[in-house]
Amino acid sequence: MAWFQWIIDIFRALFGGDDDSGQRPYSRREASQPKRPAQTNPQYRTQPRQPESGFDDNVNLLKESLTYDSRSAEQKYTALRDRARAYGDAMAQCYEDRNVARRSRDFTKATRLNLQGEKYAAEQERLDKKASEWIFKVNNKDRTPNELDLHGLYVKEAVRFTEDAIIAAQKNGYSQLRVIVGKGLHSQGGAKLRPAIEDLAAQLQLVSATDPRNAGVLILTLQRKPSQATKPRGEGKRSPEEWIW
Repeated sequence: MAWFQWIIDIFRALFGGDDDSGQRPYSRREASQPKRPAQTNPQYRTQPRQPESGFDDNVNLLKESLTYDSRSAEQKYTALRDRARAYGDAMAQCYEDRNVARRSRDFTKATRLNLQGEKYAAEQERLDKKASEWIFKVNNKDRTPNELDLHGLYVKEAVRFTEDAIIAAQKNGYSQLRVIVGKGLHSQGGAKLRPAIEDLAAQLQLVSATDPRNAGVLILTLQRKPSQATKPRGEGKRSPEEWIW
């Protein structure tokens, strides 16, 4: 029987039979084929970048954002603010180029750039409004109607939300409104929210005082000061250009 085993061994050597490992040997064609990369399932991805060829294409880059569903409140808020700032930069560039076009008497180009700048300004305002309303809702979802948290808001946004909260608290019969303004430790140039809310309270003839237990909270007494005549709402307010963000 040895000669029969010898014939089988020769047959395997010539025609590539199975080896001891049970795996089929690679042919030359299979060995030359590149291996496919393993499929991955990333948690998030970004939208592809568009070519940078002018304002419209550059603004497409502003639409990049994380698309995974579980991103945190901070990430969503930051993405909205970043997009708003980018549109603001594009607006400023349009107006700068518009002025150059006017000086060179290219009024057609100047008009086009002015309209484009207005478009970017409107988009910046829309995104900032969305960011402010969203972060305000997140920060105040578990608070009582006579308490509000202004973290994450620009000054003029904080003033608007505080005015609305004062009206709502008075309508619901509250005598005080607790306003969380923070201590201003992370604000460049010092605290900005506190002075703005104190100024608003003075304009509305309301008493404001720091909470003795928490320096980051202002307490507004919702009854008007009896010693002062009533002033029309809004009189003496600073213009939006005077607000410091």
